[in-house]
Parts: sequence; C-alpha cells; structure tokens
Amino acid sequence: MPGDNNDLSLEDLEIRASSHTPFFGIYLATHAISDGLCMCHASVGCKVKTELHLCEHDGVADAHNRRRYSQFIDEDLIQGSTEQLEAEIVAWQRRQDSQVVVIDGSTPISLQGQSMRPVIKRMEEATGVKVVHVDARNYEQDLWQGYSATIATLLSTIQWSESPANDEVALVGYPFDRYEPDHRATVHELRRLLWGLGLKAKAVWFAGESWETLTETSNAAHLLLLPWAQRDVKRALRKAPRSVKRVALPAGLIGTSQWLRQVAAHCGVNPKRAEHLIEQETARAKPLLEMAR
Repeated sequence: MPGDNNDLSLEDLEIRASSHTPFFGIYLATHAISDGLCMCHASVGCKVKTELHLCEHDGVADAHNRRRYSQFIDEDLIQGSTEQLEAEIVAWQRRQDSQVVVIDGSTPISLQGQSMRPVIKRMEEATGVKVVHVDARNYEQDLWQGYSATIATLLSTIQWSESPANDEVALVGYPFDRYEPDHRATVHELRRLLWGLGLKAKAVWFAGESWETLTETSNAAHLLLLPWAQRDVKRALRKAPRSVKRVALPAGLIGTSQWLRQVAAHCGVNPKRAEHLIEQETARAKPLLEMAR
C-alpha cells in the first residue's frame, strides 16, 4: 500500500473477504460496537498491518485504540498463563470505559484448546462489564466468519425478556465496516422501511451503536437474519424464545420489495399494508433513480 494517503485509491481501501482472516473479522465486528474493546490474545508480531487497513478504511472513527494485544510469549503459551491478557483487559477497559470486551483468540490459542471460561469469569468480576471469547480459526475461514462468530457469541449472552414486543425486530448481520455517513444513512433507511410496516428495529447487529442498544434485542419478538449472519448465528439462537427468519438483501427496487413482503409475512403484518408501502416507496424512488441515470 502506498505510504502517502493522497495516493490511495478506493480499491486500496476496499476490505475483501479474501484479504483477511476471522481474526480480523472479530476485530471488525468489535469496531462496529461503539463502546466495544477487542483484546487480541496473540503473540508479538506484525498484526498491526491489518489494523492499519481498517484505520485507512474508516475515515470517521478511530479504529486503532480499541484494538489491543495480550502480547503473550512462548513461555505463556506453554504454561497456559493468561496473566498478561488479564492485566491488559483490566487496564484498557478502565481507560476507555468499554462496556463489552471481546477476546479475539488467535490461531495458536485456538489450536491449544485452552478454556477461556475462568478468564471470562475473573474479568467480568474485575471490570463489571460483559466479556466474551471468540475463536479465530484462521486456517479454515475468512473475515466474515469471524464477524458472524462475534455476533453469535454476543447474541448467546442476551437475557430474553419474558414479554417481547410483537412490533419490535432485531436486524442481525449488517456488514458495518465504517462510521461514515453512507453507512449511517443505510441503517437509517432500513429502520425507516421497517417502521413503514409498523416495526421498530432498536437493535441492529451491527450499526456502530452501543452495547446497551444491542441488548434491546431482548425485547424484540422477531429476529431477521441477513446473509452475513451465518450458520453459527442460527445455531446460537436455536433455543432463543423468539421467531428467527433468514431474509434476503433489500437491494434495488425489486429486491427491496421482496424483502418488505418477506419481513411482513414473517412478522404478521397485513399484506395490504406491505403492498401500500411498496407502491408508495417505489413511486418516491423512481424519479430519483431516473435523475441518476
């Protein structure tokens, strides 16, 4: 990548699934939680190269300070020591007032099979916030699997309300990689369309919003899974007392119309309301699309 930022093209800044591993995907997912801290349980090395890619990619939010490293050495790995990891978690959580800590387990940790449950218990007691561990199996999957695995792990910690709101949905699997206005606008538009069906989407996984906002999922009666929410998310929700539905992408006039019909059918919205919304939105969008041709 060129050293001078002025030489960077859009192609240079693009994040491709083939360019990164689940290790990066977990970091990307944590970056998409505004008060999240990604603690990478990894050894000394050149890991910051991928970190710098996201720093260049996101022109609004600081993608550097919310990713830290345990920097374990061979002796730590052999002895199974997590002392350095725990010290870093406590120090950086307090410094940044993080409300959720995601331990991003590197390949050596994954292969070692060391349980992180005792670490999670101690860290939650020490910090008072949610702490989870996500395995990064870098030898068999790509960044979007890491992104999805983070969603699945965090969703599995949700304490479900006993009286969910039938007009609330949670949108799961939005690929949020930048805090820039176009992403914000897309999330706003998705919520606006859902509201046109009479549905509130307080929680979007992920949308650059806080962990507290994501916990609003507990009140949603319906969970809508976008394609980036892979099989592990469905497995994590297997025992959730909620209706879960895979939905297509709302892309283009036809794709968005199909998406609205799909959501309406799943959430029990009157089909006539959905068709009226589709007609209304199509009439509004067509002149704008003609202008852009």
